[in-house]
Amino acid sequence: MDGDRRQLERQNLEALSLGKIWRSNTQVVTIDERLEALTARREALTLNVEMMHAAQSYIHDNHEDTQKEFKILLRSRALMSESLDQRTRRVSESLNKLTSRMSESFEKLTSRMIELAEAQQQTDRRMDVLILTVDEIVRGRHGGSKS
Repeated sequence: MDGDRRQLERQNLEALSLGKIWRSNTQVVTIDERLEALTARREALTLNVEMMHAAQSYIHDNHEDTQKEFKILLRSRALMSESLDQRTRRVSESLNKLTSRMSESFEKLTSRMIELAEAQQQTDRRMDVLILTVDEIVRGRHGGSKS
């Protein structure tokens, strides 16, 4: 293994003296080719960095827009919540008033129904008396004409 390494080092020194770089065990690349490859690589990396900066700027702008929309959404939610609370209070107050009025009306209706029931009983008694009176009159006529 040490022998292979020494031979590789020797080949690299020879390549350097000839203006070449030893890149792997089987491939030899010239310095100009290596520079071109590195330059191309650098340009690609520069382009990647520029694209990353553009993406970062877009994300930043998009984040700010999202934050603005989120703030608007929170304000809207707070206003809607407040409005809902007010409407709930109004509905609750209205229901309480309605319940109170219905209770009063029910009491009045119950009282009136009792009065009407008593009046109906009195009317029934009068009607019974009237029927008896008429019946006696009718019997008296029929009885009086027979006698």
